[in-house]
Amino acid sequence: MRIDLASHKSLEQVRAFLESLGADGSERLLPERQEQYGHIQRSLVGFRYRTLMRAERGLVLEYLRRTTGLSRSQVTKLAGRSQREGQLRDRRRPGRPFASKHTRADIAALAELDGQSTRNCEAPIGSEAAGAATIEAYGRRP
Repeated sequence: MRIDLASHKSLEQVRAFLESLGADGSERLLPERQEQYGHIQRSLVGFRYRTLMRAERGLVLEYLRRTTGLSRSQVTKLAGRSQREGQLRDRRRPGRPFASKHTRADIAALAELDGQSTRNCEAPIGSEAAGAATIEAYGRRP
């Protein structure tokens, strides 16, 4: 479903649009983030959001929430950022994978070493034997 969102020029048109969506209105009309940000910026400027009364601001925010699919808090945050900075832009950075601590050669060497290991993990080690002697002598762990 594609709706011309630019046709909503007055608060009465926005109110009628929201009533036509119904109670659920869960359909996202603007799926892409750049479209969402552009629509939010155009709507805030077009409705002169700064000059609106509280109830009218709430109506505009509800309109933006329903048309973008963003949450109430996200839309409120973006409206505030638009007022402070004058322009909305995507501030996300490109994802970077975590830096590998070990190289492939290190991992291969560790795997080879692990394969050569024949020690029984349940056999007591020197420090464990010393710890057992301390427990017997003093009744507590070192």
